[in-house]
Amino acid sequence: MNIFCFYASCAFLGFGSLLRAGDQQQRETETLHTIATASLLHNIQHLTSGDYLSAGAHQFKSLWTRDFAYRVRALLLIGRGDIVRRQIELTLRYRRRSDGALPKGLDNFPHNERSIYFSLKRLLPIHATLKLAEPLTAIYEDQNNSLAIDSNLLIIHAALDYLAFTKDYPWWESIQPQLLAAFRYYDRFIFNGLVKQAEYADWQDTVKRQGTVLLTNLLFYHCLERLHAFPAFAVSTEQVRSLRQKIIATFRPSPDKPFFTFSESGYVNSDENLLALDFDFYPPASREAAKLYQAFKKHPLWRQKGHMPGRVAFPSYPRNWQPIYVRMVGLKKYHDEFYWSWLMALGAKIAYKMGDIDEGKRIFSELSRIAKRDHWIYEVYQNKHHLPIFEGVLVKSEGPFTWGANFTLDLIDFTCSNHLRKC
Repeated sequence: MNIFCFYASCAFLGFGSLLRAGDQQQRETETLHTIATASLLHNIQHLTSGDYLSAGAHQFKSLWTRDFAYRVRALLLIGRGDIVRRQIELTLRYRRRSDGALPKGLDNFPHNERSIYFSLKRLLPIHATLKLAEPLTAIYEDQNNSLAIDSNLLIIHAALDYLAFTKDYPWWESIQPQLLAAFRYYDRFIFNGLVKQAEYADWQDTVKRQGTVLLTNLLFYHCLERLHAFPAFAVSTEQVRSLRQKIIATFRPSPDKPFFTFSESGYVNSDENLLALDFDFYPPASREAAKLYQAFKKHPLWRQKGHMPGRVAFPSYPRNWQPIYVRMVGLKKYHDEFYWSWLMALGAKIAYKMGDIDEGKRIFSELSRIAKRDHWIYEVYQNKHHLPIFEGVLVKSEGPFTWGANFTLDLIDFTCSNHLRKC
């Protein structure tokens, strides 16, 4: 073989490997997209007044505000902007007159009845179903008598996402007074420039997180930043700048470490660090963003389980931060050690966004493998090898799970739109 043939053969073999890798990427993308889309479509509820999106198919078959609103872009991407618009309008109609709070969720059954029913169904031969139907009743307080601190913020973000996608300014103008009232709800929670919350008030509602918590302040900051463009909300540049400085000073005293969850402890959460990068708290190409990403990637939340992001908190929360009923049903690790599908998908997106392409590909492949294994996007996975679905005596991970499907579709859209994967 002459030297030309030798190099030509090497080039051909290398090109063949690239083709095979591209085909593998495309198969993974198609698999994950198909399963995430099916998971989302399965949770669309056909009610008398129109279609709505529930948080899940079983114990979460309610119109939970948080699960719907965190990433409505997924519904918009699959052509169901009508659901986004309708559900925002419905939630705003249930704003409580006494204080302006938006509901934690809407259902035709009392709060927690679905969870109790599906726990009993795992023990007894029960065949009846709890159909979601109108009329719906607003759920404001949970079993701990706590309001959701983020419902108002998340509905505002959902409306902004809808506006950015559709450019439907007449619709925005029609609901702007209601959104302004929802925004003003937070005036009573501002202390020393930061939002202060009651216990069990955010999405980690099995944990007594209270006081000044980064996640709520990050959502509030991002809301201020986006509403600055709308004069009706009277958000000044100084307000945005001041809150940003307070967040950094309070929750990230060292630029070589990730954000902390509380000002007075060393707890670190995945949601806050990933969302800070997703929200462009630091400009994506900046040195500050790169330092935050690298600091978080070195943290145990990313390095455990084969360097798979998705675990919620580290270290684990104290036992006395959880109500006894949480431990009794086997969910004592629910909001710290369990791996959540939406955080896993967001972790992959952030790796791609920060230019860590090989890391993004690796996490994406694992997400595709898990989805193919389980046939749905599930809620939570055990902190064990291969991340099996959590299944206890009384509780099983919800599947299909809207929140996880939403973030998975957002990941796919980001990678395909930016030509980071073969799609």
